[in-house]
Amino acid sequence: MASGAGDHPNLTYNELYKLLTNFWDNFLYPADVTQEKTINSTILAENVQGRMDATRTFDGRELNTEYLFRLFANLAATPNSIGLLGVPISYEVSKFSGNQYISAATRVMFNITSLNLVVPIEIDTWTTWNTQGQMTQYDGIFKYWQ
Repeated sequence: MASGAGDHPNLTYNELYKLLTNFWDNFLYPADVTQEKTINSTILAENVQGRMDATRTFDGRELNTEYLFRLFANLAATPNSIGLLGVPISYEVSKFSGNQYISAATRVMFNITSLNLVVPIEIDTWTTWNTQGQMTQYDGIFKYWQ
């Protein structure tokens, strides 16, 4: 567990939902550009630990800021480059359950400019938060990514 992960607040369902949507609001373009420029996003705890299914575990605020925000901000800066990923432009939380720990299925619309496509990708996540409202851990999987 990441340091600070034992710092579990007693947040309400609505507070947890607000934390989750704040993260997704900042994941979208152009807010992701603002987050990546901070180098250490304060949405994330200092010792955050994150993992996405087909990648590795990311430790610390700087590395997670780079992975979660800079990766997609760089794609937005080079819209005509060919790639498997697109720029996140909108989201819809399709399932939500929260009680100190959150699990949610979020449908994110990605714009792949070079291919003239906008595609929905479902991302299932499990996250924890500290008393400062910062994400301490996340684990996610991309679903239905044909």
